[in-house]
Amino acid sequence: LVGAKVRATRTAAEVVRRAIEVAGGGSLRTGDELGRLYRDVLAGGFHPSSDRQAAETIATTLLGPVPRAS
Repeated sequence: LVGAKVRATRTAAEVVRRAIEVAGGGSLRTGDELGRLYRDVLAGGFHPSSDRQAAETIATTLLGPVPRAS
């Protein structure tokens, strides 16, 4: 599930970024729908977990916990 969240967030960010390229930088002004979508999709990278936390969760699931130093 975490991997799907990361992939969906990254894909959405790329789609919105390309839409802004087509529409122009003015679409980032306050009140513009593309600007709102861009801010929302950027926030998706931090909520409920960041990409780094997601990567750590996936790594721990696949490789097991990191042994503690004695």
